[in-house]
Amino acid sequence: MATTQSARVNENASTTGTLPAASDVDTGSTLTWAFKDPDDGVGEHGTLAITNASTGAWSYTANNDALDEVQSVQDVFVLTVTDTANPAGATDVTLTVDVTGKNDAPTITGTLEQNLSANSATSVTGVVSIGDADAGDVAFTPKVCTPPTYGTLAIALDNSPDAMAITVDDASGLFVGLPASMQRGVAYTLTYPVGKQPRLSATENGTHAGGGTASEYTTGVDSSTALTLVITLPFNAPDTLYFYHETTSGMGAAVSVIDPTATWTYNVDTANADVKKVAAGTVIQDTMQILVHGDDMAMTTITVAITGVDDDPTITGVQQGNVTEGNTATATGTMHTVDVDSDAQGQWKFRQADLSQDWSREGTYGTIAFPANNFTSLGAVALNAGADTTWTYTHSTTATQAAAVRALAHGQSAADNFTAAYNGTDYPITITVHGANSSVSALSAGGAFLVEGLYATATDLGTLTATDDDSDNTHTFEIEAGRDGAKFEIVGATLKLKAAETVAYDAASPDLTLTVRVKDFQVVDGVNTEQAHRDFVLTVPVRSFTLGSNTLAENEVGATVGVLAVNSVASPGFAVVGASDYEVSTATLQLKAGDAADHETEAAPSVQVQATVAGATGASMVVKKFFTLSVSDRDDAAADIAVTAVSYNENAAGAKIASLSTIDQDRA
Repeated sequence: MATTQSARVNENASTTGTLPAASDVDTGSTLTWAFKDPDDGVGEHGTLAITNASTGAWSYTANNDALDEVQSVQDVFVLTVTDTANPAGATDVTLTVDVTGKNDAPTITGTLEQNLSANSATSVTGVVSIGDADAGDVAFTPKVCTPPTYGTLAIALDNSPDAMAITVDDASGLFVGLPASMQRGVAYTLTYPVGKQPRLSATENGTHAGGGTASEYTTGVDSSTALTLVITLPFNAPDTLYFYHETTSGMGAAVSVIDPTATWTYNVDTANADVKKVAAGTVIQDTMQILVHGDDMAMTTITVAITGVDDDPTITGVQQGNVTEGNTATATGTMHTVDVDSDAQGQWKFRQADLSQDWSREGTYGTIAFPANNFTSLGAVALNAGADTTWTYTHSTTATQAAAVRALAHGQSAADNFTAAYNGTDYPITITVHGANSSVSALSAGGAFLVEGLYATATDLGTLTATDDDSDNTHTFEIEAGRDGAKFEIVGATLKLKAAETVAYDAASPDLTLTVRVKDFQVVDGVNTEQAHRDFVLTVPVRSFTLGSNTLAENEVGATVGVLAVNSVASPGFAVVGASDYEVSTATLQLKAGDAADHETEAAPSVQVQATVAGATGASMVVKKFFTLSVSDRDDAAADIAVTAVSYNENAAGAKIASLSTIDQDRA
């Protein structure tokens, strides 16, 4: 006895059931269900399994056949139930399963995630494939349905060329001009030669005109003219198709069939505040959705991971300054620092000679400095707000710098160059130092001194030297009125005592004072112009010229008078001038050998002595001074007795014979 049973299921789905109940009047018999044919339940559109051989329970799982939702196919299975006691008495049951198509959603596969580094790569791309199991769907259009947050997204199909000029080589029977591949859902125009019958089949070894496999994707037409066909491969087209024509024998020309692809391009918005503030190494994600639609649609998510990089700071501000000698001593400037990274922080310093960094730096003419510990956290401020740090330059902060500044002449300028550094990035700062006339700071006459007495000639006391930091200035000198000014003169730059002038030593006030005016000249626009003048008081010491003792013993041959000296002068030379009976021996004034002084003849002789001392300029100065001596008076013995003869009478008692007298220089 034969029985039938039917069931219905959607593609890519499962259903279950139980075969009609079977019974046997014989007691002790065991009924068993099995497939009649040894196909084990493998149908064309699905698989049937007996889940309980005793009861006839079964399950059917349909394949994914890419059926349209209006399309239906069948799988037919023959099953049999047998009696163990009588195997020949089997009963068949025909099970028919109708598989109904459903609308399958398109699929989107491929590159759905990408990475980029902010501000180093501004765009990234990906390619997706669009597929659909349904035969009826032939074309899809991609679009962006949820836009990105941090940039822009665009997507477009990667269509292959839709024009193919196909020819046939009659000698070889081969197609010429076939593409390497064709995309599903793309319209193609095919041009066939005259008199050829085109066929495009899924069969690898089809036959030509006159029988065999019919064309599945093109219509076989014998053309008396060139034939142009437009075909669009459905999405359920196989991965390989074969071209034939009426003269083809054997295998057709194979063409690969691929799903259409679309390329999406993401461009990060580098001006976006949230992107700018992404710290180095930090990742933010931009998530967006794309949609493909045709007969139906599908949606998927694309994710781009944006990795922050360390953005270079943007530095603006004042990198120049001006100071002027004796006027503007300082210059300031502000550096404006912008760093958009959320973790941005840094500090300003100055590079040193060894390339290390510190808050300040000494230059040739001055010192520049940032505030110490000027640490700034820029990530905490508003985007592009930035922070300000001010530097200050002060000229002449050290003695060496001050001398360098003073050496700059009026109208002359020089640059003091520095390198400021922010987090290791260098920025030059240049200070222009302007010179001005520096007044004469000191005047000297080479340590000149005078010796009391009368100079034989005008005495050179030394060259006047003005101390002026301006190297290109010249100077003139004038003696101003003063207590002793009339005795002196200046010739060129040489200070002199006027000819025949004398100076006296005063123990209470041994120095002479002179007021000398120094005029400061500089060439300005080709003219030697007085810039300034200044008065200086010069002190000229006067040395005393002395004789330690001025007395000498009367009548003492070669008697010593005293020691000559010029105070504060080492080893001057002395000589007696004019007097032939006196001499100087190792600074001692004395009578020459064989000479003696006579009080009665000259009690206070005057002796002129010349002193020769080293002058301020190295030349010898000669001074002459008269010393009045005092000859002591003493009682000298009579030098002789004189007898003055007289006449007297013979035999006269008491007669005067002669007059006696002594020779004595002490006698008045």
